[in-house]
Amino acid sequence: MLPSVRRRTGLVVLLVALLLAAAPTRALALSDEKRAEALYDRATLLAGNLEYDEAIALYEEGYRLAPEANFLFQLAMCYERRFRFTQALQYYERYLAEAGPKGDKVRTARRHKAWLESLPARVRVAGTVPAATVKVIHLDSGRIAGGSLDEYIEVPAGLYVLEVSAPRFVTYRQRFQAEIGQYYNFVAQLPAQSAELNLTLDPPDSRIFLDSRDLGTGRSYNHRVPVGFYNLRLEHPDRSTIEGGLELAPGETVNLSVQLPNRVRSGAVETYLLGIGYGSFLVTGALFSADVSTAFVVIPSAVAGGALGLLGASYLLESAYKDQGAPTQGTASFVAAGPLWGAVYGVAIAETWSAATERPFQSTATPWRWALGGSMVGLAVTASLASPVESTPGDSALIHSGAGWGTMLGLLGARAFGRSTADEGPFLLAGINTGLAAGLATSAYTEWSREHVFWLDCAILAGIAGGAALERAIQPKELGAPDDRTARFALAGGAVGLGTGVILLRNYDKNRAGGRRRVLEWFHPTALVAPETGGGSRILVGVGGTM
Repeated sequence: MLPSVRRRTGLVVLLVALLLAAAPTRALALSDEKRAEALYDRATLLAGNLEYDEAIALYEEGYRLAPEANFLFQLAMCYERRFRFTQALQYYERYLAEAGPKGDKVRTARRHKAWLESLPARVRVAGTVPAATVKVIHLDSGRIAGGSLDEYIEVPAGLYVLEVSAPRFVTYRQRFQAEIGQYYNFVAQLPAQSAELNLTLDPPDSRIFLDSRDLGTGRSYNHRVPVGFYNLRLEHPDRSTIEGGLELAPGETVNLSVQLPNRVRSGAVETYLLGIGYGSFLVTGALFSADVSTAFVVIPSAVAGGALGLLGASYLLESAYKDQGAPTQGTASFVAAGPLWGAVYGVAIAETWSAATERPFQSTATPWRWALGGSMVGLAVTASLASPVESTPGDSALIHSGAGWGTMLGLLGARAFGRSTADEGPFLLAGINTGLAAGLATSAYTEWSREHVFWLDCAILAGIAGGAALERAIQPKELGAPDDRTARFALAGGAVGLGTGVILLRNYDKNRAGGRRRVLEWFHPTALVAPETGGGSRILVGVGGTM
């Protein structure tokens, strides 16, 4: 009996001890539920006052104390009203998972969840290139949504690459994470794609314009330039302007070496002079061809012929060149070479024919007739070639110089090597042919200026004069003695003068600023202070320069 009583007494004591141990835990649980309920009420009041951030903090604290599904629903609502749609969607999903199908707010949560899932993200790009196109590329699927600047592009949530591109500009790329219902604004600065432009100019102080932008002056320009189509203009006060289109492609290197041509000058004055001179020559030659040589008749007729030639030149400029204004200086000089050297050519042919047939001229009218015919043929030839050839002043000067020195060569050759005066015709014909051929060939392979040719003529003339003077100094000649020796020395001096002039003037057109340099700028006086052995010094005066 006693053991049984003892056993019952022990069970009672154990039960009482267990009840006493569980009492604090239950009391604590009841306390957390009351606090969570109080936090829920407080948070709901704050949410009603639009204080969503404070309400979110209290709902989260209440859910930690008492993990009830209603806290998740309220958190989803607060995040939704704060436009934090991704967090709102996550809480709606958690609520539906924890509340189960019998939750009192399941229908509302599902409706809001469906609405949030349908919300797209919106992307807008601002930029300074109006023609730019915008692409939003989904990294997982590769889907592309496109649009223009300053318009919103709707895309589902996900990881994207933004690409903004425009022709001739560097493409802008940006990686970003798009969340549902959010707005994303980007500013795309598109630097222009560039190409390397290298210009080498002659003359070296030419001015460079790219479209309307002045790039300055200089021999060379080496910079990177935005790609595109430009209007390149090169200017120089003493040269003709060069202008044309230039297209630069991305990454391209363009190397241009440009020599500006000499400025095209009007040949109106030369045309008037040609008209006056040739009109006078035609009338005078016609009178002499008719054996009329009376000064009373010839002089007024020559003046009248010059007046008629002037009228003819005026009519030519006003009719044939009314659109261009006037032929160029080079063209007018080229045309003037025709009648001038054609007349000399006609006389040379006449004298050669006379020597070959051994029939001397009966009168001076015969060579004048040949001169008139030769001048007409020469004018017709140069006038027909003027338009397709388009000679420069330097080229025309070379033709005149060659024909002139060829004529001189023929006359000197006849004096130096001819047996009689009958040999003048063949020598003259050979000389003018040689001179014209040399002038035409030189003009075809050089770009000499008229000043260059002038100084070369001076060098040849100085050589001829120097050769003749040297012969007289070596052996003074008696009055009436033959001059063949003097002619030979003159020919040799002319050859030396020609060679010396070609060497000294070889860089004349290149060294002068603007394409030419004056001789006085080329050679100039100079002085040098030279120390002496004894301690003093002396001044040396001379001529300096560069070639």
